[in-house]
Amino acid sequence: MVDNLESIARAAMEKLFEELLKKENGFRLAINVPDLAKLLGINATKAYGLVKTQNFPQIKIGNRIIIPVLALLSWLETKSFEN
Repeated sequence: MVDNLESIARAAMEKLFEELLKKENGFRLAINVPDLAKLLGINATKAYGLVKTQNFPQIKIGNRIIIPVLALLSWLETKSFEN
């Protein structure tokens, strides 16, 4: 059963990665919070709440919050096995 969950998690990560590659400019190293909401299929309010959680990968530049894509993928993979 654990192997099945791992394969499902990996498939979801690959799907997310493919979505990131579809951007007009090609692959982006970081995304903003509205893009995070679109990728995860949640509304912007929930995305901003997620960004405020402890250990969520983010970089603040002035008032902007950016999320490094590779750190996000790693965080999602870690979180998928916590429950």
